Amino acid sequence: MTATIDTVDTVDTQTRDHTNARTETGSEAAAFEAAFLLDVLHGRIADVAFTDPDELGSQHFAGQELLALAATARRATSALGGRPGMVVTDAPGVVVVRELVAATRALASAVALTTRS
Repeated sequence: MTATIDTVDTVDTQTRDHTNARTETGSEAAAFEAAFLLDVLHGRIADVAFTDPDELGSQHFAGQELLALAATARRATSALGGRPGMVVTDAPGVVVVRELVAATRALASAVALTTRS
């Protein structure tokens, strides 16, 4: 049992040392995390591309999920110093999809500006 704990402590220490050795600024780290979020957003956009818009309205679970993702993208855009735009909370399916795409574009722009600086 002790050997396992020592091994875990060693791994944790090595991970912590590696993390501390990196010289990323906060904005670079945020841009990296936002890039991961962009991958998720692009995947969801591809998933709903051929879905009946009536099934994606905010009164359905799928629409609520998409609006939550869009709101997350807008918060991340704001955190990166971009212009997040307005958050949509209730809309028919076509507008929900449009909101997801708009929030994704806003985040992509903010990431691009952050990584250029």
